[in-house]
Amino acid sequence: MSSPPKPIDSAESQLTEAESQLTELERRHRRFVWPAVVVFVGGYLTTMAVVAYRPHAMAAAVFGRLNVGYLLVLGNFALTFLVAIAYRWYAERRLDPQARRVREAMAGRSPEGVL
Repeated sequence: MSSPPKPIDSAESQLTEAESQLTELERRHRRFVWPAVVVFVGGYLTTMAVVAYRPHAMAAAVFGRLNVGYLLVLGNFALTFLVAIAYRWYAERRLDPQARRVREAMAGRSPEGVL
């Protein structure tokens, strides 16, 4: 014979809610970070491959003394800043509100109306 289900107290309920909110936060973080890492590392490795296997292509003039090598390196710098700006934008809109809900759930207060 099985015993009746144990009632869930409010602390367990709050912990369960906090865990689900934290899981959602982690999922949202991964949704941005992994594609960003792939793009950034892909761009870097492409530059390194061109340097290693096509050094003559790096020296090809594009405009005046500006060559393909300079453009690839400048592109990597630009990509670094673009990823940082995109992450900040994403975090402000998708991660920070979810982090607020996690904090509120862990504190045991309702996250509604919290800014």
